[in-house]
Amino acid sequence: METTATFALNFRTAAIQKSNEKQSHAAFRAVNYPLLAGANENVLMRRLLEDPALRAAYVSAVTGAMAVAQADQWLETELTRQYALIRDAGRADTLKLATNDEFEQAFATLIGFARARPAFVLKELAALR
Repeated sequence: METTATFALNFRTAAIQKSNEKQSHAAFRAVNYPLLAGANENVLMRRLLEDPALRAAYVSAVTGAMAVAQADQWLETELTRQYALIRDAGRADTLKLATNDEFEQAFATLIGFARARPAFVLKELAALR
């Protein structure tokens, strides 16, 4: 039976491999994935951006979140914590969907994302001010 850690490793590895094929979940797609991708198709987001006060509140909230993300490196810390939990089980799994090297590369990619995304988002927000 597959352990929870092995399942998590296999699931995340498969998700990374398919990230360029699917549009359904873009949270970790790419560092430079547009902040407002799909905003025009989303009625609520489009209306929020059209209202100056709501737009300013959105920019303020996201700016604050990025400041926190940069200050304490929360995402990088959380990714590293979870990686430490599953690394040994994932490497030992003989039925995994990816090689150990692919697993390590996926983790390195996530860390790179965690380090670079806040600066990109802040740059994107500048255009909304």
